[in-house]
Amino acid sequence: MTQMADAKKTLFEPELTNFLRYDFDHPEIWHQFRAITFDLINRVKHYKAEAIFEIIKYNRIVKHNEFEFNVDGKLTAYYAEKFINRYPQHKGFFELKRQTIIVQVLKEQAIKIRDLKARLDNVLTIAETADNIMETLKGFVETELKSATDILDLPDVKNYQSSGSYTLQNNTKRFIAAAQCALAQIKRN
Repeated sequence: MTQMADAKKTLFEPELTNFLRYDFDHPEIWHQFRAITFDLINRVKHYKAEAIFEIIKYNRIVKHNEFEFNVDGKLTAYYAEKFINRYPQHKGFFELKRQTIIVQVLKEQAIKIRDLKARLDNVLTIAETADNIMETLKGFVETELKSATDILDLPDVKNYQSSGSYTLQNNTKRFIAAAQCALAQIKRN
């Protein structure tokens, strides 16, 4: 199940259960809601489900002296959605509150995505900095390697070779070998 489906289920399941129970117990409300909606569709372009319930309440007070009629505002969006599901040709007639809640969930997800993108940008910046450091280190090792190689070609080093003192030459060769290993390691990473 997707995150959005989970969010919908979490947000709407209790209200949906209440709506289904109320709708089953009071079928006359659906009939009145549908009749008023069709009457309004012929007269106006858009209308709010809450306003239709105010008309139903008015009619119950005036026609039946029923002053106690009250419907939970959360249920009105379900009546609008039920109407749109049954009559999809009138989809844009209602402004559904559930859409508002879904938009809020989407905005929260967009904020999370933006935060994750910022974190990713930070990681990429750190990786780029690490690459720059590695390039600098590579340049340093290459320079030192060249210097060490140049040392072997110096006349004094060649004189040491002829006198039998190979310590400087051997140390320089060890340094060159170590630098070459380090440079190979840097290039692999």
